[in-house]
Amino acid sequence: MSQGAIDAVITWVDGADPVLAEKRRKYIADPTSPGAAATRFASSDEVIWCTLSILRFAPFFRRIFFVTDNQTPPVFDAARRHFPDQAHKLSVVDHHEIFAGYEEFLPTFSSSTISQMLHRIPGLADRFVFFNDDFFLTRPATPEDYFVGDTPVLRGDWAGRKLHRTLRVKRFLRATPLGRYMKNPLSSIPRQIASAAAVGCDRPFVAAHAPYPIRRTMMEEFERTQPQAFRKNLKFRFRHPAHLVPEALANHLEIKAGNFTFPPEGASDTNVYIDLSRNGIARIRRRLARVEQDRRRKFLCVQSMDFDNPERHKLVRDWLDKWIVAPIGSDPAKVNGTDERS
Repeated sequence: MSQGAIDAVITWVDGADPVLAEKRRKYIADPTSPGAAATRFASSDEVIWCTLSILRFAPFFRRIFFVTDNQTPPVFDAARRHFPDQAHKLSVVDHHEIFAGYEEFLPTFSSSTISQMLHRIPGLADRFVFFNDDFFLTRPATPEDYFVGDTPVLRGDWAGRKLHRTLRVKRFLRATPLGRYMKNPLSSIPRQIASAAAVGCDRPFVAAHAPYPIRRTMMEEFERTQPQAFRKNLKFRFRHPAHLVPEALANHLEIKAGNFTFPPEGASDTNVYIDLSRNGIARIRRRLARVEQDRRRKFLCVQSMDFDNPERHKLVRDWLDKWIVAPIGSDPAKVNGTDERS
């Protein structure tokens, strides 16, 4: 059994905030750049469902930190209303706190820059789990879903299998220019593979869209022992094709050290991914049904919640309310009549 505290960390931004929008405009060199697109900073209140799902399905988390740029996420009233005994766990951490000593890189509008600094949150437990605000727990979780002792539980697949290739990192980088590999040059897959190369790990791992377990001490060691690489990755104020993925850096540092494991259910059998900008109504319904019917599915990611399609948006919002919010107050080991202990 895992021992000691585990914290949750959620990064959040409200792009509609006029103060932040004006700050962003001052630094946009090319407004047409994908990394500067307004949708990257949009909020559709998904952070509320994210938070409530953690409080409901993973009450073992000691603290929940929200990392923001002088903003307050709209989660505190909901937490006090639904989980008054856990509301004290929530706190906000400003960018200036975690960028102390690196202030020249502020302001930053890149999630990859921000997530590289999460280990510098004051008072953070050595073991923490990084949630994007569009990650949701859908069933009761345990500490061992994230860590076995001090060993992170990785969800995803080796790049050769994930990408239907057998290329090692160097061959991949030689054969395939990262900027052309994906139609979206900001895709995380080539950047995760580049992150493996950056730390000298020759077996790249592509993480699934699920909460990322990270050890604070591992990222502290990276900051201390590779200061040039650490600072180089902070220079991008907006997401860039050359931007390494900090959670991938953490994964590959652990892989290189031999300190990792996979979930017993299988590396990719515990999460469901939905993209509202790409998936039609029928596919979204099928994937939500998969969550309801398959007890292994504990993690749901819904990207592009800002996508302008009212029918898809309402379908997902109504489902999240039904699955996460409506049952609050009932036995947490039961989800909509399905007993997770059986």
